[in-house]
Amino acid sequence: MSLEQELAFDIQRCSSCPYAANRIFCSPTIQNHTDTFLVFDHPTMGVCESGNPWRHNGMPFLRQALLHACGGDLTRYHVTFLSKCLAKCDGLVPPMRQRTEWARVCSTRYLDREIKTLLPRHILSFGELSFRMFFPDETLNWEEAMGRTLSLPDYDVDVTMLDSLSRLQKAGLKSPSGIQLLKDLNAILGGELNLPEAADTPTLFDLF
Repeated sequence: MSLEQELAFDIQRCSSCPYAANRIFCSPTIQNHTDTFLVFDHPTMGVCESGNPWRHNGMPFLRQALLHACGGDLTRYHVTFLSKCLAKCDGLVPPMRQRTEWARVCSTRYLDREIKTLLPRHILSFGELSFRMFFPDETLNWEEAMGRTLSLPDYDVDVTMLDSLSRLQKAGLKSPSGIQLLKDLNAILGGELNLPEAADTPTLFDLF
């Protein structure tokens, strides 16, 4: 049984979870020839319904970022999530502490096997939740950790902590945070950096 089949089988057993009635499950799609993991908090509805991790809401933006940063070869990435399900809690986002605990339990069962089997060279982790999960005892706070590369305990792999895709997408690739994202990605992934043209500076007429 392949890793993908094992994980799919085990995740189906998560239906015995007391919260299962309010969750939609998503099994990982394994990219066997990978050197980089892209790790997000949890799958979106599009990911769960299609079984395709590239259907995450922020992926069109990330595809463009990778294209500018290093050429956009998507075959080198394994997209995965800390939690393998999408929790529906009456439209409310569960507290960070609760989401961190769920992610820690889930990743111990699943993400751990993904990392140990595929042996990535680098992990790009998006959002505060993953930072809190990966580094619960880290003295840095989230703002200090963003953009930094840290060694992941218990694994021979480095993790670069990046802002959430939703915030990066809202700012745009031409913003200071967007340009910094492209530079960070290029420094890690290599390839050719192709920065987008800067946003036009408003003229005096535009200000009125």
